[in-house]
Amino acid sequence: MKNIKRMNRLLFLILCCVAFSVSTNVNAAIQGDTLLIKQAREAAKAENYSKALELFLIADKTFVPDTTDYYGNIQHNIGYVYYMLGDMKNAAVYWERALKVFPQFSEKNEKLLEFLGLIYSELGDQDKLMRILELTQQHNEHELTKPCTSFKDHLDCAKYYGSIGESAKAKEHYLNALDLVDTATPEEKEDLYSSYAYFLSSNGDRNGAVDYYLLAADTRKQIKGEDRQWALTVYMLAINRQLINKWEDGYDSYRAAYNGFERLAEEKYMAKCLHGMGNCLYFQEKYADAKDCYSRELMLLGKESSSTSDYAKALEYIAKTDVRMKNFDAAIDSLHKAEDIYERLGDDTNLQSALASLNSAYVKSGKGFDDETAARSRNAAIEKSRAILADEKKNLPAYQLHFGEDGVQYAQSLGLVAELTYQLVDKTEGVSAYRKYLETERKALRRVFVLQNETERQYTWYESSMIRDSLMTRVCDIDAINMQLGDSINALAYDLQLLSKGILLSSSIEFSKVLEESGDKQLQADYEQVKQLDTKIQALRSENASGSKTTEISALKQESDRLMLTLMQRCSELKDFTEYLDYRWTDVRNALGDKDMAIEFAEIKNGVLDSDNLIVALVLSKQSTAPVAIPICFRGYAEYMASDTLVYSRDEYGAMIWGNIIPLVADCERLYFSADVELAGLGIEYLSYKGKPVIDYCDVYRLSSTKELCRQKSNTALKDVALFGGIDYGGVENKTVAWRHVDSNGTESKENSSVLNYSPLKGTGKEVEQIKKTLKSVKGCKVDLHEGKDASEQSVRNLSGNSNLNVIHIATHGQYIGGDKATEAEAMECSLLAFSDANSSTISDVYNDGILTAQDVAGMNFRNCRLAVLSACETGLGKLSGDGVFGLQRGFKNAGVHTLLMSLSKVNDAATTELMIQFYKAFASDMSLSLNAALRKAQQYMRANGYDNPRLWASFIILDGQ
Repeated sequence: MKNIKRMNRLLFLILCCVAFSVSTNVNAAIQGDTLLIKQAREAAKAENYSKALELFLIADKTFVPDTTDYYGNIQHNIGYVYYMLGDMKNAAVYWERALKVFPQFSEKNEKLLEFLGLIYSELGDQDKLMRILELTQQHNEHELTKPCTSFKDHLDCAKYYGSIGESAKAKEHYLNALDLVDTATPEEKEDLYSSYAYFLSSNGDRNGAVDYYLLAADTRKQIKGEDRQWALTVYMLAINRQLINKWEDGYDSYRAAYNGFERLAEEKYMAKCLHGMGNCLYFQEKYADAKDCYSRELMLLGKESSSTSDYAKALEYIAKTDVRMKNFDAAIDSLHKAEDIYERLGDDTNLQSALASLNSAYVKSGKGFDDETAARSRNAAIEKSRAILADEKKNLPAYQLHFGEDGVQYAQSLGLVAELTYQLVDKTEGVSAYRKYLETERKALRRVFVLQNETERQYTWYESSMIRDSLMTRVCDIDAINMQLGDSINALAYDLQLLSKGILLSSSIEFSKVLEESGDKQLQADYEQVKQLDTKIQALRSENASGSKTTEISALKQESDRLMLTLMQRCSELKDFTEYLDYRWTDVRNALGDKDMAIEFAEIKNGVLDSDNLIVALVLSKQSTAPVAIPICFRGYAEYMASDTLVYSRDEYGAMIWGNIIPLVADCERLYFSADVELAGLGIEYLSYKGKPVIDYCDVYRLSSTKELCRQKSNTALKDVALFGGIDYGGVENKTVAWRHVDSNGTESKENSSVLNYSPLKGTGKEVEQIKKTLKSVKGCKVDLHEGKDASEQSVRNLSGNSNLNVIHIATHGQYIGGDKATEAEAMECSLLAFSDANSSTISDVYNDGILTAQDVAGMNFRNCRLAVLSACETGLGKLSGDGVFGLQRGFKNAGVHTLLMSLSKVNDAATTELMIQFYKAFASDMSLSLNAALRKAQQYMRANGYDNPRLWASFIILDGQ
C-alpha cells in the first residue's frame, strides 16, 4: 500500500515537472543562446534526456546568472532533466539555483520547495530538508493570509492542506473549488479532478478516487485527446479500481492505458500496465493469463535492462503464478534470478521479499526448508530494518514539524521507530518508544476522527495496523519478561485493546449519539439525507464501469460530502465524541469492585498462518499493579472448538480456555470479559470446567470491551416494547426446513435451506404472546405485537427514530450466509432476518421484501433502545474482524442498541420459546436486575426443567448486559 502511495506521489511530481519545464516567459533583452535552450527543451519533451542535458549545460554557460524568470527556468529545466536521469543530487543543485531566482512567495517558488523537499527526503539529507520545510512553512503562512475566494484560491488551499495531513480542511476547499468549477478553464478542471482523485485515494476513499479519475480522464480526452497525460490518468484509475477489488474494471483500465502508451512507444509505462493487468488476472485466479502478462512485461523491460529492480520484480510475479500452478522448479529458478539481481543492486528491501518467497517455494515443492536461504533472508531483513530505522529517526523532526505533534503520519513514524528499536537496539528503549507512539496515536486519532467520515476513519486506522500487531507480539517475548519488562508490555497491550476493539463502530455510534442528543432536527434530517445519498451512490457505482454515470455520481457525492463535512464540524462544536479513545487499563481497574475481575482476550499475530496465532487473556483485578497475560490457545484450536457440536459438554475445552484463569478468580463475584476472533463466536462462558459451566463459578458478563465498565449507563423505565413473532412468510410448496430447528435432544437438523425458503415457526407465536402477557404487569409499559402479515420489514423500519422504544424482540428465522472470504461489507449484507412475505418472489420493493439485513439495520435509529432480542438462529455470527463481528450484532449496535441477546448457532424452536418466556419473567419481576442476571435465571430454569442439554439452554449470549 505504501509503495503505491509513493508511486502516486512521484507520478504527480512528474506531471508537475513536465508542466513547469515547458514554461518560457521570455523577457526582453535576454543575453545568451536562446536557440540552444529551445533545442534542449524540445529534446526534453521528446524524453531524450541525455541529449537535452548536453544542450542545456552548453547553453547555460552562455548566460550570466541574473534574476529573470527566463534564467530561473533554465536552472529548473536542467534540474528536471537530471531528476529524470535519476541524478537527484544534481537535480537539487540546479533547483536550489532556481529557488534563489524566483520571488519568495511566487507559485514557482512554491513548486520548487515541494520538489526539493521530496528530493532531500529521498536523499536522507536532514539538515537541508528541515531548511526547506521551514521555508515552506513561511510560504504557507504568507499564503494563508490572503483571501480565499476564487476557484484557484480554493484549489491551492486544498492541495496545501492535503500535503500536511489536514484532510478535513483540504476536503472543504476541494468542495468549494467544485462549487466554482464552472468558472474554471478545461485545463483547471482537469487539474482539480486529478488532484481531488489523488487526495481521495490517499485518504482511503478509493471509490471516490475512481469517480474523479474518470472525470479527469474524460476532461483530458476532450482537451487533448488520448495523449500521454490521459494515459497516465487512466493508469491511476486502474490502480484504484484494483485497490477496491474491481479486477475486471481494473484490467480494462490498465489495458486502455497500455494502448495509449503503446501509441506513444513508452515501453516503461507499457510494462507497468502489463504488471497491473497481470495482478488483476492473478486475483481472479487466472494464473496462466497472469503469467503471460508478467512475461510480456519482462520482455519489454529486457529491451531496456535485465538488471533492474523492475525486471527482478517481474520475475518474482512470474514465480508467484508458477507456484499457484505447481510449477515449483520454474518458480524457484525465477526467484534465484531475481535474488541475484537484487543482490547486485544492493536492494535489501526486495532481496528479503524474494528470499522469503524462495523459502516458501522450496517448502511447497516438497524439497523442504532451505537453511541457507532462510539465513540470508533473515540477514537481509535485519540490514533493511537497520537502514529504515536510521532513516526514520532522521526524519522524525521533519514529520513533527510538518504534520504536528498530533499528526497521524508523525505517530506512524514513531511506531515504526518503536518497533525497530525494540527489535534491533534495546528492548527497554523500545518499550518506552512504544509508549510514546501509543499516546501520540491516541492524540492523532482524536484530532482527525472528529472531522472524518467512516471511510476515512477506517483507512486512517488500518494504515498503522502492522505497528499495533507488532506491539501485541511483545506480550509473548520471554526475554522481555526476564528483563522485568512484562508489566510494562502488558499495560501497553491492555491499553491497546481498549483503544482497538470496536474503535470504528464506536466512532459511528458516538457521532450519531451526539446528533441525537443535540435535539437539532435539521442536523438529524441532514444525517438521514447523507445515508440516502450514499445508498444512491453505491447503486450507481455498481453500474458505472463505462463511466457513463460519473457526472451524476460526482454531483451526488459532492452533496453527500458537503453535508457530512458540515455535520462533522457541527458535531465537534457540540461535543467531543472521541472521548471513548482515552480509556486506559487503570480506568478499568478503578471501575472494578473489590471482588471483580476484567479480562481482555486478544489475538497475538505471531504465527505463519492465522491458525497459528496465539490467543491470550489480559487479566485485571482491583488490586492489580499491572495486567497479567495468560496464554490460552492457538487460534486454530479455537476454530476447532467452535466446529464441535459438543463443545459445551467437553471439560477439556473449558480447561483450555479457563483453566489458568479460574484459580486467579477464586474469590471473584463478577467476571467481565471481552472476546476476540473465534472466541467472539463461541459461548465460552458456558464451557464446562470440572463438570459445571463457568457461569456457575461466578457472575460472568460478556462485554464488547471492558471499557464499557467505565461508561455510565442508565436503566431507564420501560416505555415501548415491540414484539415480532408468529410471522407469515408467504406460501411456498414443499417447505421442509425450519432454520430455528435443533431437535429436543440437542441434535442439529441436517436439512438445508435456501435463502428465500422459510418454514412457519409455531413456537414464535406462543413466545411473543406470552411475553406480551408478562410485560403487562410492568407499570407504564406499552407493548406492540406484530404477528402474521403485520410482522413486516416495513414495521421494523417504522420503529426507527422512536425515542420511547426500549425493547425490540424479533422471533424469526435468522441466517448468516457469508463465508470466511466475505468482505466486511458483504458480511453485513449476508446477515439476515426474515419477516412477512419473505418467501415471495414477486415483491419489487427492496425496502419491504421481507428480508432485513445487518446493513439495513445499521442505518436505522434505535438510540434509546436498551435491549434488542434476536430470537433466531445465528444472529450473533458474522465476519470476524479486527473491529469486531460484522453481522447483525454490529448492525443493531450501530443503530444505537446498548444490550443484545443473540444466538451463536441454530436453535431449537420449543427450547428457545421457553428460554425467552423465562427471561422476560425474570426481567419483569425485578426491574433492578441486570439483563445478564435475567438471562442466567432463565437458563437455570431451563436446566432444572428438562432442557439440560447445553445445545438447548446455551445457544444464546448476552452482550453488554451489565
